[in-house]
Amino acid sequence: MDEKYRRFVDEVDFSRQLLGIGLTSLRKANFASRGLYFQALSSISLGLERLMKLCLMLDDYNKNGKYTSRKKLRDYGHNLSKLFNLVIERVDSPSGLNEIHYRVMELLTNFANSSRYSNIDFITNDNDNDPMKQWYNEIDKSIYDKILTKRQKNIIDKKCEQYRSYGETLPCYVLGYYDEDRNHINSAGDLNYLLKRSEMLAGYRTLLVIHIIECIYNILDSMTVQAKDNHFHHLELGRFFATIIYGSDRDKINRKNFIRM
Repeated sequence: MDEKYRRFVDEVDFSRQLLGIGLTSLRKANFASRGLYFQALSSISLGLERLMKLCLMLDDYNKNGKYTSRKKLRDYGHNLSKLFNLVIERVDSPSGLNEIHYRVMELLTNFANSSRYSNIDFITNDNDNDPMKQWYNEIDKSIYDKILTKRQKNIIDKKCEQYRSYGETLPCYVLGYYDEDRNHINSAGDLNYLLKRSEMLAGYRTLLVIHIIECIYNILDSMTVQAKDNHFHHLELGRFFATIIYGSDRDKINRKNFIRM
């Protein structure tokens, strides 16, 4: 078996591992565990970039009989939205994604380029580009305002208010906690409310990323089918990505672990 094909398969698996780790972290992340946000955004942005570059490499190999040069891959850069558009240009089908998915890719690109050092940037340059604040205001709020039905909103609001009332009756030390907008949390009830809200929105924010992954996965899968090299006909992408793409949207919203053993 060709060694370059083996390495291609290894890269597919590595990209899938990064995405699985990132999705699992994003599903768990909240304002009280900011490190999980950073782990999630870092792994997802890197996994998406590598997966899209695999699409471009395989398309070049199918058309020209050789993989994309290192220089050309480097010239493609790291902007996920631009990479996604390059990939979409290679296939004759719409992406099926909408504005919020593209905004997710923009925020992931911003994180990879600068926001991962947001605390240091603020200390040294007074530049406030907190990725969690951006994600909450541009993604979580959009999920609540534009994606959820009235019934889903009512369920979330009712459940969160229940948790607020539970919190008010329990002794709890809230000093040092602050919400996604970096406002201090002053009561146990508010802390419980915000934690529950983040938990109930987490599955929806994860689903948005899965939609992007599924789109790229389908493109890569179609390219393996069209490949002249028969090795690619045996590349079982569905097996690699099962823990991410398997099931209905409801299954994916409820799933908490995307790491394949």
